[in-house]
Amino acid sequence: MNRHLLKICCLAVSILLWVQVAADRQVTREVEVPLRVTGLARGCTLAGNLVPDTVRIRAGGSKLNFFLNRYFGRDLGEAFVDLSGAEPGSVVQRDVSVDGRRGELVDILVTAPKRLELYVDRVDSVTVPVEVPVADSPPADRVLTAAPVASPAAVQLVGPSRFLPGAGRPRTDPVAIGRGTGRLEIMRTVHAPRPQLWTVPREVRVTAVVAEAGHRVFERIPLVPRLDSGSLRVEVFPPVADVEIRGPAADLAAMADEAVALTVAAGNFGPGAHTVRPDVRLPAACSLVALSPPEVMIVVVGDARRP
Repeated sequence: MNRHLLKICCLAVSILLWVQVAADRQVTREVEVPLRVTGLARGCTLAGNLVPDTVRIRAGGSKLNFFLNRYFGRDLGEAFVDLSGAEPGSVVQRDVSVDGRRGELVDILVTAPKRLELYVDRVDSVTVPVEVPVADSPPADRVLTAAPVASPAAVQLVGPSRFLPGAGRPRTDPVAIGRGTGRLEIMRTVHAPRPQLWTVPREVRVTAVVAEAGHRVFERIPLVPRLDSGSLRVEVFPPVADVEIRGPAADLAAMADEAVALTVAAGNFGPGAHTVRPDVRLPAACSLVALSPPEVMIVVVGDARRP
């Protein structure tokens, strides 16, 4: 037991001796210190700039301080760049300075980056609608009765003014359709369309109604030609088509044939016979499964040229 105690005491003494020597010995090292921006005017932002989190410096100090910094995260100071007086919409170049905290570092030299070029922009915002996507591969026997609705339906898109024009709409995380039916209310994070922007609020409540899915074939739906000129006469062969659609089973069962419409764009064709694919207009929450025939022939009679 005494031998073990003696070994422990020797180890402690050797550690104390090493600490004393390391505290007195001065060395030069390269280390990284955090970078802080100061003096940025209120209502301004640096979003969109490549601002490093740390700056590399060469400095002198005790070996013990560098050891504690490397292995125990001891704070040796910080670098900062002062943006006092920078106006919104301006590009400024400022030197990086370093504060050797508590005088622990001497002969400090910034190695990279020594100088930063930054675009100072004004923080602005616009109100934009939120898009709510639906996750891929929903259950085959479930369908949404309408597009999911976000509440609030619009959010503030906030960020540097130069990134706002043409930024597009923010989108939520996709809504997944499960096996259940009925009203679904969930919170979803809103993602800005550009990484330089953010949204207020960051989350919205999404409401969706899930129903059992069904299929129905609507037979002999008339094909109606769409014309741009009164001088044209168009005949469609065949004049009717069958449409199979998928949607909420209860809605499909009560749906009239007039809810499905088939049209053929004929205004861009000259006289003669042409093969075209009809345009299908379906009720909300319904999707096209099959169209028979998928293409029809139109015969255009008259002069398609405008006077």
